[in-house]
Amino acid sequence: MENVSQSTQTEAVTQAEEAARRIEAAMGRSSTPDERAERSWRHNATKACSHCVVCKQPFQPGQPVYRETRGQWLSPVCAGCKSKWAKHDVGAPCEHCDRIVFNIVTARPRLRTFCCGLCEARARSREKHQKVVERRGAYECQQCGETFEPARADAKFCSRACKQKNHRRVTAPASGKFAPNAPVTMRWRND
Repeated sequence: MENVSQSTQTEAVTQAEEAARRIEAAMGRSSTPDERAERSWRHNATKACSHCVVCKQPFQPGQPVYRETRGQWLSPVCAGCKSKWAKHDVGAPCEHCDRIVFNIVTARPRLRTFCCGLCEARARSREKHQKVVERRGAYECQQCGETFEPARADAKFCSRACKQKNHRRVTAPASGKFAPNAPVTMRWRND
């Protein structure tokens, strides 16, 4: 009986693996390690705009990028590998790195231009930070009285030096430890 149930279980696993392969094939995905590595490489090249996804040559700084739909992503392609039939818009600089980008023309026009997902994330992060700084306004340093733009909402000092000066000023009268004119005495551990 055990042999029958074990063989039935093995058959069920084999059938499940075959069904998974058929589903991946129907979705246009493959399950071989080489093809998975290729998909991963294309995804990373698309995200960082580091290489042309067709010829796999790295982009030089300032080299224009053509963005075309390759598979499921809008992928970066060099001028030599761009599609002859695809229509591209007029080149515009990336909002983060100023690289010239030619996006493929689609039914929905693009309001903003980025060469890759990384540039888009960095530009949006910079804008968000700028909005926070504008909303926060300028603070006055509690030590020197200078106005400054704080990096944090709870900032009190314009620099580390002012923070340290304030700390010494506040703790000096209480302990006498940091008094400016106090004589320096050295104590040895063995004394």
